[in-house]
Amino acid sequence: MLNLWSISLLRKSERVRSERGKESILKRTQKLFYVCITRTKESLVVYYPEADDEIISQAEYYFGADNVKLIGDCQ
Repeated sequence: MLNLWSISLLRKSERVRSERGKESILKRTQKLFYVCITRTKESLVVYYPEADDEIISQAEYYFGADNVKLIGDCQ
């Protein structure tokens, strides 16, 4: 029989599993991105559909302002 205490523990363990799963997905994505940006030989395109000013600023910091182009700016 489930009581309030066991439901609370169950929810906590579900949250921990969920957070670990999200963390695992984030870590795998970060590793894949790292491999992509460090193995490129000629050019690299990183598409971010909803980049705000902070994201653009960080991209300019990491890749150099001359190397960051907005889609509308590419000719």
